[in-house]
Amino acid sequence: MTGSEAIAKISKNPPTLVLLDYKLPDISGRQVVEKVAEQCCSVPFLIITGHGDERLAVEMMKLGARDYIVKDASFFERLPSKVIQVIDKLQIENKLHEAEGALLESESKYRSLFEYA
Repeated sequence: MTGSEAIAKISKNPPTLVLLDYKLPDISGRQVVEKVAEQCCSVPFLIITGHGDERLAVEMMKLGARDYIVKDASFFERLPSKVIQVIDKLQIENKLHEAEGALLESESKYRSLFEYA
């Protein structure tokens, strides 16, 4: 699949997590992340690359990638646990976001009651 095809599919139906190779035939992983953010919404990416470049990892994380994994001898052993780790973090963040929303709603109700009293 080309990068352009990936962007179209991701934008139409945002997935839970995207495993994205940094080097695609027609576009870079960075460009995919940027274009999806422009066209759609916030989609969590796990960047996969053959290079252990820390600068690139930091750059991709600033763009919204959730993590970065290097294709090396232990890649296939580490990948499942890395995916689970990222999904677990996303679930925790979603629960936290829901709890914050509930707290703000509750605070608003109690503030209204207090002012009314």
